[in-house]
Amino acid sequence: MNLLFFVLAAAVVPCSLGCAGSPWSHVAQPFSAAGEHPCAVRAEAGVLWASAGVWAKPRRVWEMPAGGAVEQLQVVPMPGDAGYVVTFRQGGVRWWGELDASRAGRGQLRQVLPPPDTIVAATR
Repeated sequence: MNLLFFVLAAAVVPCSLGCAGSPWSHVAQPFSAAGEHPCAVRAEAGVLWASAGVWAKPRRVWEMPAGGAVEQLQVVPMPGDAGYVVTFRQGGVRWWGELDASRAGRGQLRQVLPPPDTIVAATR
């Protein structure tokens, strides 16, 4: 029995270590909004996924709009069970999109533009 355990451990551990040291910078930690109708979102393999929780089967929502790391991933419920707002930063740009109550995407992702005075100041 002990031999079987060591054989299985020897087979599983190297595979697990390969996943843990993943070079994929576009994979973001899941972010959840708790409540009566929870929602979890995660960015993985160039896609934003949404589900009823981190262990529930996810739904493909949007293709990620830019390359690079996904940062500041958040999901916030809208009032009256109207859905959710998802925001994140990728490629130096802030993005947002809406999910309906069933966690399907409403339209496309949109850029959050900085205030005009910030743009003018940055060009001087």
